[in-house]
Amino acid sequence: MGLNVVTDLNIFQETCNEIRNSESLVHDACSRSLSEAERKLEETQQELAHSRQLLQEAIAEEMRRLAIMHECEAEVQAAAAGLPETAAWYADAQRRLAIAIEEYEKAMAHRILMEQRVALAEQCVSMAFEMRETLVAKYNYAQNQISHYSSEGINRLTQADRTTTEYVNESINVSRANVTTSQTNETKVQYNVYSENLGKEVVCLGSVPGQCEVQAGRPFSGQSGKNLDAILSNIKYKGEPLSRAKVSIDNSWDRPLWMAKHGVTEATLKQVCSESNLSRLYNDIGKKTKIVIAFGDNAYAAAVELKKKYNLKFTIIKADHPSLAHINRTYKSAKATEQERNIDRLRQMADSIKKSSNGLFT
Repeated sequence: MGLNVVTDLNIFQETCNEIRNSESLVHDACSRSLSEAERKLEETQQELAHSRQLLQEAIAEEMRRLAIMHECEAEVQAAAAGLPETAAWYADAQRRLAIAIEEYEKAMAHRILMEQRVALAEQCVSMAFEMRETLVAKYNYAQNQISHYSSEGINRLTQADRTTTEYVNESINVSRANVTTSQTNETKVQYNVYSENLGKEVVCLGSVPGQCEVQAGRPFSGQSGKNLDAILSNIKYKGEPLSRAKVSIDNSWDRPLWMAKHGVTEATLKQVCSESNLSRLYNDIGKKTKIVIAFGDNAYAAAVELKKKYNLKFTIIKADHPSLAHINRTYKSAKATEQERNIDRLRQMADSIKKSSNGLFT
């Protein structure tokens, strides 16, 4: 019995020594986990703030569209009352009312998506906060366990921490999947202000959404969107002409900027090449992309950094921004009318993109 006591005592002393030696490792692990939890909490809080800003913009846009619709309704009622205007005015008022109703429904649907985004962000912040608080409590308990040299308690704590972290991460992923599914099933809005139709082999990467994109609720709107359509129609990929429906559209920076409101029309290179923005681009276009047509310097820089950071294999083709101002400076035409000259310049730009593709485009 005495030998057993001595043996047990030796084993206990060895265990205590192992715990003392591993105490610094435990502290390091605790510090790293808490730092990661703090980082996730900060990221989710930033996403929540950004989502709330987008929601406010969506609400303002919905109210603006509602006011326009009411104005059109009043005009239709006035026309129907038999005022001096002709029947043509009444028909035109009805047409504009139909357009206003459609735009209001789009704005309302976009606002609903932003509400879902805010709800998800709030849920993620709550989960990240709970994760941090759980880790703090667990690691405080770990120090007590270390003080009493209880290796069994530390093992249980490690397992509990791992289980807690896995559960919170799984819950966040499930929540995101639910919102993604809800957005996919939405029939009225299949795009947002900075990206559209993700998952294609060819990506048209713009610079930043502007005022036209905010008003339309989709990327490459207004004249730039019409120019993009014309450029794509002059390019063939795998024997078939390209179109918006056959390419993914994204922007090197996802937050709208325009001169009247923001004082700038471009994000900085530091912003578009930041780790968080490259992570967004990787989630958007990093999976199936074979070719990126980068419209403008920012788009090109972001595509290059994205390819290098994640060791991606897609081909990058640098192109001018598809606005008339950029195209007119770069391409010359001797056609008779301005409309013909613009069509000719857009064809020249498409030819330049095809030439830079080394045979990928025809």
